[in-house]
Amino acid sequence: MSPVISLRKTRGGSASYLASLLLQQGESPAYVQRQLGHASIQLTVDTYGKWLPMGNKAAVDRLDDQQINRAAEASGSRIRF
Repeated sequence: MSPVISLRKTRGGSASYLASLLLQQGESPAYVQRQLGHASIQLTVDTYGKWLPMGNKAAVDRLDDQQINRAAEASGSRIRF
């Protein structure tokens, strides 16, 4: 069984470090909020939001492909990805 780390028991840089790691690994801000004991999700997101993964290259690529296909269809070309 892996040890449970409570962010509430850490102070200063340790809590910030652990919170940033959790968020970078995809843990929900609500979970991190509860672990830190923050009164609101807004405080957590304002403080650690820069560590939230925002990029989803696959989703952007799909949108790009759809736009290219629409443009090709409009011009009479038959490009498919």
